[in-house]
Amino acid sequence: MDKRNKAFFSEFSQGERDDRWFHSRTGRRLSPGSCIGNFLEFKKYEPAHYLTTLEYLNMQLTGIPITDPTSAAMTGMLDIHSSGWQNEILELCGIRESALPEIMPTGTVIGNLTPEAAEAMGLTTNTKVVNGGHDQYCAAAGANVLEAGDILLSTGTAWVIFGATRFLNHDSILSVGPHVCPNMYGVFSSVPTGGAALDWVRNKLFGDSQLSFDVLDNEVMKRIGINENIFLRPNFSNGKASIEGLDLHSDAYDIALAAMEGVVFEVRRIMERFVAEGHIVQSVKLIGGASKAAPWQKLICSIIGDVQLFHDTDIACLGAAALGGVAVGIWSDLKEASKILSSSELLARDTIESEYYEKKYLRYSK
Repeated sequence: MDKRNKAFFSEFSQGERDDRWFHSRTGRRLSPGSCIGNFLEFKKYEPAHYLTTLEYLNMQLTGIPITDPTSAAMTGMLDIHSSGWQNEILELCGIRESALPEIMPTGTVIGNLTPEAAEAMGLTTNTKVVNGGHDQYCAAAGANVLEAGDILLSTGTAWVIFGATRFLNHDSILSVGPHVCPNMYGVFSSVPTGGAALDWVRNKLFGDSQLSFDVLDNEVMKRIGINENIFLRPNFSNGKASIEGLDLHSDAYDIALAAMEGVVFEVRRIMERFVAEGHIVQSVKLIGGASKAAPWQKLICSIIGDVQLFHDTDIACLGAAALGGVAVGIWSDLKEASKILSSSELLARDTIESEYYEKKYLRYSK
């Protein structure tokens, strides 16, 4: 996150403007890395308009800078109740609503290609352009995370845990925004250094060996369920990462496994927070880099439970395609579209390994 203009955070978080004040208006707590800080930085240059990538691309395609509620929510300036711009936040920032893009519903036709765009793309001006959405919301659409209880585990450099829900909890530490399907919200949190934690181990402890992930995976698989005393807490983003329980027999592969375990333990903590705040956790769907690696799959099943594994590498793109197809009448709704576009298989947990990791998780959580 860009925190160059983090001075605004202390200025805005005064008096009654606490976490609940912001969350009850926007669905998000204010943080030093909030997009609001970027907008305030841009404000110094007196811009006529504030655009992010979605609005810019829509403008290049149709001539109109349009955004959608899922993307607008990421700015921290969306009214979570009306899906329009939040007037109190805009007044606080000193930003005119007229300088912001129009918000249209996700998955609606916003216009046709301009002659210039059509020529550049080899298409016709009869080609319709459909309003897209934020990447995690599109991934949720592609993975059929559309009903309360559906959970998306999206794994990459950061790991995002995204759940579909029907209600708002403004005392929450979780972020929430309008979902791409009607009358639903998307609630989410992340492990900021999910995949990055393993990269750190690989780069720092294996040096210039250029260790392949195949070799790493094979060595880690041999150690799963064995090293009960080694823990790595992957809190690198706030400077609180730690390793404990090493002895003279421990090696870099042991630490790699501990890093992977720590990431999945953090995911479980977040899912427990979902439940504590009243959300349902019923069906977990796994996408991203971890869905292709046997150790990650095994650890996720052992620590979290059964998961639905998606084989498609570009599930967010399939979700965007589903939005487009529904908008022009190819499919009746997103549920029908996602079932046709994507495929998955059930990964079941191993009872013995689950018992082992239940005990280790309880020690990790103390």
